Amino acid sequence: VNYASINYFSYSQKEDLLGVDYEKVSNIILRLEDMFNIKFTATDLTRLTIKYSLAISRMMDGKFVDMKESTLKDLQELSKYEKIVEVVKAIEAEFDIAIPVEEVGYLFGITIVSKTHFDDIDWNINEKMLVINKIVTQEIIELTKESYHISDEESFYNGLIHHLKSVT
Repeated sequence: VNYASINYFSYSQKEDLLGVDYEKVSNIILRLEDMFNIKFTATDLTRLTIKYSLAISRMMDGKFVDMKESTLKDLQELSKYEKIVEVVKAIEAEFDIAIPVEEVGYLFGITIVSKTHFDDIDWNINEKMLVINKIVTQEIIELTKESYHISDEESFYNGLIHHLKSVT
């Protein structure tokens, strides 16, 4: 999905593409910001709204994710997990669907990886991996600078951390 292109569609076009009311999902994501006391970047907000829209649409079609029990347990042990349960209750009411616990974990996981631009221990699944990712990110930046000019090193750094966190 090309997130930048989707951002320019009208709400009705987004609904046709995503299968749910984009504005309703966007309001849920804004509620996430309030509940978790965080602020998503505009890009993260759009991406997360699209990811939630696709997940809700998929669940409305009766298709659900599988998740390793150990992964779900790790997510459930994070201090902010209970807040996502409240958000899921709102989603269930808004879209008249029942959301299984694995999907709660999935939604929490995609929310966590969308919020990587500030050092917040509660958002980091594994603090050791974050430290490793920061080291790797800095090494990638140094290697890149040998051959390319980086006009906005902070954005480049945040993007790399975001990417590495989503795949580790």
